[in-house]
Amino acid sequence: MAHQDTNGNQTYDFPDADGPYTEDGDPVIDDADVQVEAAEGALTFSNQATASSTFTSGDPTGPSVVVSGVSANTDSAVVVTYEDGGSLVIAGLNTFSADDLDGADMNVPVANVDGFPGEHVAHVIPIDDLSGEYAPGDTVSEETAEAVLANEAATVFQGTLGFEDQTADEPVEEGDVMATVDATLAGGDDTAFVVDVHPTDGDGGLVGAEFVGSTDVLTGENEAAEITTERVPGDGEFNEFPFEGSDEFVAMIHVVDDDAAPGDASSPGDYPVLANAGGDGFVPGGVTDQATVTAGDADAGAGDDGTDTGDDDDGSGPGFGVGGAVAALSGLGYAIKRRLDGTDEQ
Repeated sequence: MAHQDTNGNQTYDFPDADGPYTEDGDPVIDDADVQVEAAEGALTFSNQATASSTFTSGDPTGPSVVVSGVSANTDSAVVVTYEDGGSLVIAGLNTFSADDLDGADMNVPVANVDGFPGEHVAHVIPIDDLSGEYAPGDTVSEETAEAVLANEAATVFQGTLGFEDQTADEPVEEGDVMATVDATLAGGDDTAFVVDVHPTDGDGGLVGAEFVGSTDVLTGENEAAEITTERVPGDGEFNEFPFEGSDEFVAMIHVVDDDAAPGDASSPGDYPVLANAGGDGFVPGGVTDQATVTAGDADAGAGDDGTDTGDDDDGSGPGFGVGGAVAALSGLGYAIKRRLDGTDEQ
């Protein structure tokens, strides 16, 4: 219904003035169907690690998570929370326009690490429905919680690898213990994992599709876990055995996704990689560390007549002796030793 400005003051004064336009004494009216689009949102939040070892840097990744496939038809906040005493506490948040929320992956810094590692929940919430100006460490109000468009829970792990330079007196054959690695995965309830080892190419780049060995199934904190060699695939370009000389290898955490128990043997490539989030998203390879492995050549232990003398330092035969492993791991702890150039935090 349209109204007139009968007194010319540019102010709506109805009912004292400014009555409706009329036709034949009746107000002029029209009708229309008005549809208000309901706010909608979606996301995917997968198990991942952060503040964890990466071969791309001497430092762990910066605390952050990646929320995938985020969409919303209104300007929204992506909020990551953890539960504390029945309340939802904000670990981190970021705000985005509706144009940006078109199914993209969004990075959310974890500024409050009191709930880390452990289960976290990612939410999409319209900015206009936030009950206040939230910051990490704040508790989500009931009003804001009721406005959540979509949410999903995931475990945010912390993974640490200590893969140090190691040396063997003889060539490493398939089936040998080629090296040891210190490995810790925190955040889940005894989540099972393995450490697979990948070769590198001629430029020192990770060859993610090839493997040279794996640990048995592990949980929690592990020192000097043995890596048993196995060539996968059998026709790989960079993973041939026997191995002699020196080369760079990358140790990588893979999470067990079946009913395998700690101590069970595993083959490289059996399990998926645990993604590792940093300030710019997921880093290459997940939770990783890099080391140089050196193996002696076949003639190093031969006598004058060409026969093997068998004089290993510790009498253990081919592969890594106990003495060599201890020396390589001395003072290791769980430090992350950088194997590539560059020092920026990821």
